[in-house]
Amino acid sequence: MSKWLWRIFLIGCLICIALVAFDLVPPMLEWVNAVFLCLAGLISAVYLLKRFGTKKGLILTLFISVWSMTVESFGAKTGLVFGRYHDEKDFGVHVLGVPVTIGFAWLVVIAAGLALISPQNKPRRMSYPVLASLLAVAMGLVIDPAAFKLMQYWVWEEGGQFLDILAQNVAGWFVTALSIHLGLYFFIGKEKNAKRVHEKRAQILSVLMIGMFAIPSIIGGIRGDNRMNDVHSFKIYYGDATEEAVEELGGYDMVVIEPALFTKEQVAELQNKGTRVLGYVSVMELEVWHEDLVQPSDFLLKNNEKWHIPKWDSYMMDITKAHYRNVVLSKVTSHVHKKGMDGVFFDTAGNIDDYFDENEPLQTKLREGYTALLAQVQQSYPSLYVMQNWGFDTVKAASLLYIDGVLWEDFDKEKITQDEWSQSWIAYFRSKSHQLDTFTVTNNKSSNDYSHSLGFLSTNNKDDIYDDL
Repeated sequence: MSKWLWRIFLIGCLICIALVAFDLVPPMLEWVNAVFLCLAGLISAVYLLKRFGTKKGLILTLFISVWSMTVESFGAKTGLVFGRYHDEKDFGVHVLGVPVTIGFAWLVVIAAGLALISPQNKPRRMSYPVLASLLAVAMGLVIDPAAFKLMQYWVWEEGGQFLDILAQNVAGWFVTALSIHLGLYFFIGKEKNAKRVHEKRAQILSVLMIGMFAIPSIIGGIRGDNRMNDVHSFKIYYGDATEEAVEELGGYDMVVIEPALFTKEQVAELQNKGTRVLGYVSVMELEVWHEDLVQPSDFLLKNNEKWHIPKWDSYMMDITKAHYRNVVLSKVTSHVHKKGMDGVFFDTAGNIDDYFDENEPLQTKLREGYTALLAQVQQSYPSLYVMQNWGFDTVKAASLLYIDGVLWEDFDKEKITQDEWSQSWIAYFRSKSHQLDTFTVTNNKSSNDYSHSLGFLSTNNKDDIYDDL
């Protein structure tokens, strides 16, 4: 029975590594995570039963599972052990407020320490509990960043010191593992003469588990290929390109500007100061004074008339039309690329979410049209950094693979901390930080500090008009 369990696990492990590494896990199969962890835990439990005998092995298995779940439960409720976090995916049945699969996962970690640091028929070493606990920490430093950033198994509610992982979490791993290994210490030396094959499996299992998280991390790039990792300040400014403006904007690491107002020489001057420059381009709206650039079929109609948006004196446009997409692309070419800018800021993409949520067929087509535009930009100018404003559902459903950053305007801590929708998106964007930069616009210091604590980069602006330096 244990032989077949081992074979099933090996096959599943290889498949899991491939699927996770290339982000191919379909939502309907996310439950497999729980099954996979349970299989690994069962293999570890078999090792304990074979090494210490059925009675002692069962006691140790229950001790490891129950104690680890108790600690996790206490930590999840208080935030005192591993930091404050919440689960993002289905890990099966919950007991004490935590998934039972947590107990199986700790069986793997503890069995690995036992098999590698204190193999059977070897003298008991006083250093075993500490060394095995340090091994647990090492495994955690591989598993946690990948599980959080790539696989989104869980999300911490605060930023951390190591790849967004809290130092408190590392200490929690060590203390939890040490408390268990201290208990195991007194059983070492009283083992049965079990076949070494089970110990070998426990040792191999530890390597496979590390590989299952390390390989996707390497391929998925936990550190990411974001080209704004060195940006620590940014400014959005749509005002005139005066000498004062160029001087002021040169003090930021990145700026978003109205490209038509700046010359190629002014852009170069900003870049010489070390400032990355992104040019504003509207996706779903066209200014009334640019109506001559498009043809009648490019407009989206409302009540059989061109859909006018009074606040911005603009028209709602149909991004599904190839002609209109080419108009937008020509703006990217003439105003952004030819002026040597570092990237493009696509505004009004959020209209797809805001105006068409009750018309799903049209919304889907608009998203397809938008991603077609993004693909054109990516193909024509692969080095351009692409940032999208709002449109979070569109990011998740369509544009994630084509953009490098997303902007969250009106980021107000007082409102956001009390809003479930906002907290859900915070968790999502933090989980995607390996491939997507998140920028926020705040209007007070408290919100700015909150944004930074989450790993987001913020700028201050009093409203949604960006004409002030």
